[in-house]
Amino acid sequence: MSLINKIFRRFLSYVRLVLESQIGLFWWLNYWRKNTSRTMVGKFKPYKGTRIDIATSAKINLQESCWFNVVEGGRHSKAESHLVMEDDACLYIRGLFRFRHGADIKIFKGGCLILEGGYAMPNVAIRCKMQIRIGKGCAIARGVTILDSDAHGVWIGDKAQPTMAPVDIGEHVWICTGAIILKGVTIGDGAIVAAGAVVTRDVPPKVIVAGVPARVIKENVEWA
Repeated sequence: MSLINKIFRRFLSYVRLVLESQIGLFWWLNYWRKNTSRTMVGKFKPYKGTRIDIATSAKINLQESCWFNVVEGGRHSKAESHLVMEDDACLYIRGLFRFRHGADIKIFKGGCLILEGGYAMPNVAIRCKMQIRIGKGCAIARGVTILDSDAHGVWIGDKAQPTMAPVDIGEHVWICTGAIILKGVTIGDGAIVAAGAVVTRDVPPKVIVAGVPARVIKENVEWA
């Protein structure tokens, strides 16, 4: 590719950014905000309809890019996505990650959300109070919910139950429509979580889990 073509393609990409994203928010998040750090390729790209509430002490680390509120229809869409980060919350983008419209992401005080690469389809909800990691190449379908806490205290008799535990989702995991991932779960590389499943315990690599609560129904699976 000639130098002129490269310059022209770069110019077109910035024109598209102006048309489809919130340019002021883009500049603030990536260049002006004190607690955002980034590499040369790392950018947070807030498409039109992005709504954010980020505490001053919250940290964003962009080793790669995050596209937020990606919608069909571009600048004509009225769809929204929400990102809330409380005091001392952390967001690490380690691989390119795309959130479609309707994303509802909240990182509570001191929580840490790590995204290593992949995409989330519309209306995904993530609630992070401790730590949630989503591995490289993950596909998260419409309406998935991921939680690392119960949100409320729970007692059995006089004994308080643990209310928080980290969630670790491996590489190349496919989480299908409407699935729910609950606290303390580790999902192995290459696993598939079936539509509507509620995952309450660890999932081995390369299996399909389904049901409420989710159980292994197939082993040695591959998906592409």
